[in-house]
Amino acid sequence: MRIVVILLTLLLTTVAQGQSRIDSLDAALARAEGTERVDLLNELAQLQADDDAETGLRTAHTASQEALALDYSAGRADALMAIGHAQYDLRRYEAAIQSFQQACGVYEQMGDRAGLGRCYNQLGIAYGRVDAYDEAIAAFRQAVEHLSAAGERGEVARAHTNLGLFYWRRSNFAEALPHYQEALAIRETLGDAQATGETLNNLGVIYYQWGRYEKALDFYRRSLKLREQEGDTRGVVLVLNNIGLAYQDWGKYDHAYQVYLDAYERAEPLGNDMALGYTLNNLGNIYRRQGAHDQALAHYERSLDVYDAIGHRGGRVMNLMGMGNLHAEQGRYEEALAFLNRAYDHARTTGIRAKEAEALSDIGAVYQELRAYDEALTYHERALTLSQTLNKRRLIRDTYRQMSSVHEEMGNHERALNFYKAYQTLQDSLFTQRSQQLLADR
Repeated sequence: MRIVVILLTLLLTTVAQGQSRIDSLDAALARAEGTERVDLLNELAQLQADDDAETGLRTAHTASQEALALDYSAGRADALMAIGHAQYDLRRYEAAIQSFQQACGVYEQMGDRAGLGRCYNQLGIAYGRVDAYDEAIAAFRQAVEHLSAAGERGEVARAHTNLGLFYWRRSNFAEALPHYQEALAIRETLGDAQATGETLNNLGVIYYQWGRYEKALDFYRRSLKLREQEGDTRGVVLVLNNIGLAYQDWGKYDHAYQVYLDAYERAEPLGNDMALGYTLNNLGNIYRRQGAHDQALAHYERSLDVYDAIGHRGGRVMNLMGMGNLHAEQGRYEEALAFLNRAYDHARTTGIRAKEAEALSDIGAVYQELRAYDEALTYHERALTLSQTLNKRRLIRDTYRQMSSVHEEMGNHERALNFYKAYQTLQDSLFTQRSQQLLADR
C-alpha cells in the first residue's frame, strides 16, 4: 500500500506542477509581445498537449502564425514541431509528416543542425506509423549526420537506436546490430545508465531473434544489472520477461517459468501497468504450453483487464490472440475465431501490422482445422501478402508451410510441393544467416 501511496503522491505532484506552469505561462502571455510571446506560446502548447492534444494543437497554430508574421524563424520551426507532435498524438500521421517536413525546412534555412537532426528523428518516427520504412530510415540517417555535426551525442545515440528499431521491424537484424552497438558505445561513454540498459536489452533481442540464446541472455543480464542499480522496477520486469522468452524458446520451460514468477512478484506492486500485463500474458503462454488451460485462461484474462485499464492496444491484441489459440488447441473453434477476429480488428485499426499478419495466419489455421479449406487459403494468402510487405521472413516461412499443408489435405499435391519448396528455401536461408552470424561472432 505504501508504494501505491508514493506513486499516487508523485503523480499528483507532477500534475500540480504542470498546471502551475500553465497558469504562470497564461499570466506571462497577457503582457508578453513579439518573439517572447511566440516562445511562451510554444512552451504552453507542449504542456497543453500532454493533457489535451487538440488544445495544444490550437495553441501551436497560434504560435506558428504569430512567428510567421514576425519573420521569427526559430519560433516558427519550434511551432511546426509542436504542431507535428500534437497531430502525431491525435494519430493524424500524414499531417504530422507534413508539419515535421516544414519544420525541417525552416531549421535547414537557419543552419540549425541540432534542430534539424531532432526534426529528422521525429519525421522518421512519423513515417514509421504509415509503414514508410525506407523514408523513415533515410530520415534517421539524416538525423545521425546533422546531430553528429552539432555534437549532440545523446541525440545521435537516439537516432542510431531508431535505425536499429526500424531495421529490426523489417527483420533485417544484421543491419540493426551495428546501430545498436553504436548507440551502446555512445551511451556508455556518456555514463547514461538507464539508456545503456535499454540498449543492452535491444542487443539481446537481436541475438534472441537469431536463436543465439546464450548471447541474448548475456546482454539481458547486463541490462538487468543496470536497471536494478537505477531502481527501474518497470525496466527490470520487462527484461526479466525477455529472459523468460529466451529460456522458453530454448526449450528450458522450468527456467522460463521461474523467471516469469520473479517478474510477476516485482510487477504486481506496480498495479495496472504494461509490465504487469506483459508478465501475466507470458505466464499464460507458459501455462498453455504446459497444458494447464484453466490457469492459462485465467492469466490471459487478468492480463487483458490490465491492458484494457491502461488502454494498451498492443497488449490487448497479444491477449486476444493467446486466448484464441488456447480455444483452438481445445477444439473450441468458434470461440477461437471470435477471439482471433477481435485480435485482427484491433491490430488493423491501431496499425499494428505485424500482429495483423499473425492474426490472419492463425485464423487460417483454425479454418484448416474446420476443413474449410477455401477460407483457410484466403486468410493464409492475406497473411502472406502482408508478411511480404513487412519483410517478416519467419512468418512468410511459416505461412508457406501452412499453405503447403492445406493444399496437401485438399489433394493439390503439386501446389503443396511448390509451397513446401518455398518454405524449405526460406528455412535454409534463415539457417544460413544464423550460421554466418555464429561464425562472425567467434
